[in-house]
Formats: sequence, C-alpha cells, structure tokens
Amino acid sequence: MTRIGRLGSAAWLLAALLPFLIPPALSAEGGDKVLRVCADPNNLPLSNRKQEGYENKIAEVLAQDLGWKVEYSWFPQRMGFIRNTLRARDATDERYKCDLVMGVPVGFELAATTKPYYRSTYALAYVKGRGLDSIKAPEDLLKLPPEKLSKLKFGVFSQTPPVDWLLGNSLFDQAVSYQRQSGDPEQYPGEIVEKDLTAGKIDVAFAWGPIAGYFAKMSPGGNIVVVPFKPDPTIKFDYSIAMGVRYGEKDWKDTVEQAVDRNRGKIQGILADYGVPLIDAQDKIVQVTTGTALAVPSKPPPYQITDGKIDMGTYAGWRIFQNNCAKCHGAGAEGTQLAPNLLPIVKDMSETRFVGTVLRRYRQITPAGELYASGGAREALLDEVLSRKQGEIPMPAWDGDPNVKPHILDLYGYLRARADGALDDRRPEVLR
Repeated sequence: MTRIGRLGSAAWLLAALLPFLIPPALSAEGGDKVLRVCADPNNLPLSNRKQEGYENKIAEVLAQDLGWKVEYSWFPQRMGFIRNTLRARDATDERYKCDLVMGVPVGFELAATTKPYYRSTYALAYVKGRGLDSIKAPEDLLKLPPEKLSKLKFGVFSQTPPVDWLLGNSLFDQAVSYQRQSGDPEQYPGEIVEKDLTAGKIDVAFAWGPIAGYFAKMSPGGNIVVVPFKPDPTIKFDYSIAMGVRYGEKDWKDTVEQAVDRNRGKIQGILADYGVPLIDAQDKIVQVTTGTALAVPSKPPPYQITDGKIDMGTYAGWRIFQNNCAKCHGAGAEGTQLAPNLLPIVKDMSETRFVGTVLRRYRQITPAGELYASGGAREALLDEVLSRKQGEIPMPAWDGDPNVKPHILDLYGYLRARADGALDDRRPEVLR
C-alpha cells in the first residue's frame, strides 16, 4: 500500500469527526444562577407557559437544589425545536437562549444526553362503560368478539410503535391517523385523549404513556382507563428518557446529572402525581409514590470485557482502528501531531450519532466506487484533511466502503471502551 493510501484509510475518521474537534463556544450555564430551560409552551403534561407540566415541576426541583431560579425559552416542540432553543443565541448578548432540554430519549442525536431519569412506554386508553372494560392488557383487545372488534376506531399517531402493533394484528384499516407534529401551535398531542376519545370520535387511543396517563387522571370521574404496553422484543414500546445539553459541555452535563441523582425520589414522585406509567429494571410496570427512588437502567456499554479480555466484536473494532485510523490518531486513539485525541469526543457520542457522523453526515464528493478507482480524487481530499485547510472538508462516501460499514459499531465499541477507561492502548486479548 502506498503512503497516501495508508493515510487515506487513516484520515476518514478525522474528516468525519472534524466538527467535534473545535472547542465549543464559551457558555455561562449557571454563571448568573439561572437555570435556562428549553420548553414547549403548550404541551401538557410535559410543559406549558403556565409551568403546569411535570417537566416544569422537575425543573423547579433542580433549580431549588442548585440555589438558582428558572427561566424559559419557549418554542413548539416540533421540527426546528433544538435549532431555535438549545443551539440558538440571544441577539442582544450572544448568550445561548437556554441550556437544558428536560426530556429527550437516551441517544438523542441532536444533543448530549444525561443518564436517564425515567423509563416509560406507550399505552392504549379507553372510556369506561363503553363495552371495553374487559381490556386489562393490550392483547385483551384482540380477544373481543370479531363483530365488535371490527367496528372499533383506533386513534394512533403516525410513525409510532402502536402503528406496527395494529399492522401486525390486521387492525390498521380501522385506524384514525394523527400527526405527531402539527403546524398549529395551539394543538397538542394530548387532544387525542382529552377531546377525541372522550367525545367518542375514536374508541381506543394509542399514545405515549405519560400523555395517556395524565389525561386519564384528569378526566371527570376518572372514567378513562390506561393500559400500558409491556417491553416487547419485537416492537420497541418503552423508552428511557434523559435530559439534553449541548455537545462538549461535560461539566454542565455532570452538574445536571448530580442534581438529578440527589432528587430522584422527588422527581419520580412528580411523575407518579402526573400519572406517568413507569417501568423498572425488571421490565415491570410499577406504581411509584413520592419519595421513592426507582432505579432506571442505563443502556449497557457497547463492549464486553471479562478479566481484561474483550468480545470478538470489540476486537474487530480494534483491528479496524489499527488498520485504518491509528496512523493519524495513534495506536490508542489519543492523538498525534496529525490528528486529535478521539477519546473525549467519542465518550459523549451515542451509537446513532457516531454512525450518522461517520457514514452519512457529510456531502459525498464522489461515489465510493469511483473514489477507490481514482487515486487523484482521494489524494486531493487527503491533502485538504491533512494540511488542515480552512473551510468545509467534504466527507467521502464511507457508507459504500465494504471494509468500514460492516464494522462501524465494532469500531464504536472499541473507541468507547478506550474512552471509558475499560481498555488500555495495548493489543487486547480475545474472550473465548
């Protein structure tokens, strides 16, 4: 292999992660003792401008713990929410408009996520006394007499797990579809339960559990029944929810996590007060009371290490790194004069963001096959990367490279093991 060829295989990760190597703009999270929260002004039970949602109440708990006050940057939680809140700056003083999103799924691509603070699931809801009182679990719906089942209308949000459940049980033809993101800021997801289910426009509502649970609890006479979906190996109904901060702000992220840890009992008491279905580490739906700290399982690491030995996938990641990346980033990924230390970057990246960044994020200057056939195109790209020229450096089409794409998660597993301090920079031994 020529020198430029070796450098070419080494530089792909540098090009992919280059935007994350620039130090983040200085921010003053908490410098003036203000907890600036990014929130939707009309999205109960999560938040609203009157600060009546459970995310508002949790923000108050965190602010009280820190000895700060709470301020909000409001924007509908639709497309552009992060861009217009967490990543946006105030025109007057260039300060970020807000520093914390109270609820995002673990691994959310647009922000760095804290440890999860609750885990919930999708649910179905129905009104008592309308012939569905026998439904105690979702599968009970399927046990209704065919002539009765065939007449029901099911309200469901598009592109959510219950759609797959309805399709799998040949019930989607009876679905009334709802948009997850409406262009009308006055509309909110809870209307499916609060208005349409109550009014009889639909017979069963499928919604995110916290939404169904809250509006059932608020219904007159408590006449709405909520039936959560248990964790399922075939359809992902349950999600762990964390808080979101900007990438690169590790100290701020640590501050938030520590405040959450100190107040887990209070936080989960708030969730219980709002009727949020909670799932424990044993995948059971549980009832939580104020002051109870329910353990929320974190996602297991993407590697396995036993007695200093690693699984075969992580070993494959080590091989890929040594063959393709170590020339520039060093054998232990800790950086050289050619390329920076990857460990602090990868430590704060989810699998989703790593894969998206490395394989798909950047404009492809030429198809992968042409790139490998043409030494000139590759050489020009590498000259740009390795000489650190100013301006955008385009990312080649690594998602077409047969040597990279099949092992991208193995590579991530190895780098995470290094970043977590679970592996040193020596050649690892394989776990047999």
